[in-house]
Amino acid sequence: MRASAIPVEEPFRIEGEQIDGAIKYEGHYYLIEAKWTDAKTDPKEIASFYFKVEGKLEGRGIFISINGFTDGVLAALPRGKEIRVLLLDGTHVAKVIFGTYTFQQLLTHSIAHASLRAEIYCPHAID
Repeated sequence: MRASAIPVEEPFRIEGEQIDGAIKYEGHYYLIEAKWTDAKTDPKEIASFYFKVEGKLEGRGIFISINGFTDGVLAALPRGKEIRVLLLDGTHVAKVIFGTYTFQQLLTHSIAHASLRAEIYCPHAID
């Protein structure tokens, strides 16, 4: 994110919570949760992060799971509820690293899908 000139907040702790970091993009802060594990992320982990995000002013978050998400996460994506968390995976990150698109383009793409289609997990291809 720093390579893309996006302001980054280092990891920090507040009472009862560990935050992996945060970024500021287009005037909004996004809490970051990064899972660099072999296992795919399950719904319980997303719910825990959502709870952290929900307790913040205009809370928004980005959950990055390097090995993706279980089918349960994708099946349980919110419909008709307030969207506060965007989901990205290792393929998204790799495409940024290898220059397929910038992190700003990825964020704009992800935000558009959440705003227009209520999809918090966006396709890897950017139109």
